[in-house]
Amino acid sequence: MSDHGSTANSLRYAVKTARRAGLIRDLPCGPEDLQWVANSATLLYGTDDAVLVDTFTSIEQNDELVDWMRSFDRILTCIYITHGHGDQKPDRPDDPAILSETAAYLRDFNRLAASSSTPEELYGAMLELHPRRANPGSLWGGAKHAKAEALVG
Repeated sequence: MSDHGSTANSLRYAVKTARRAGLIRDLPCGPEDLQWVANSATLLYGTDDAVLVDTFTSIEQNDELVDWMRSFDRILTCIYITHGHGDQKPDRPDDPAILSETAAYLRDFNRLAASSSTPEELYGAMLELHPRRANPGSLWGGAKHAKAEALVG
């Protein structure tokens, strides 16, 4: 969990992360220790109230999230859901450098998508270039989507 902000009467935030097993059933290969999905929830809070941005997927993880939110002793006024899947690695620091790393990863994906013929080829090339960067399930899903015509034709 990260907790940021320190001025009295200011808006602060804290982040809680959780990971769960991925759901991709047809994953061709990839590091087993990366076959998980990360979720994050952010609590924005002031002196009295709080807003939660995103929740987790499982009942057990959401039970932990509720306990965590209660520890802040604020009135939860709203839950804002931004998306239905995890997209952040919980073991990464809360650092703006992650944005440039992600941008480089996406540029590599686009470049390799343009030069590959099949989802397997794109997936393998990305794993070779970034063996420890991505969740293999998410990468495989992206490769299949980028090369959808190769799956049909």
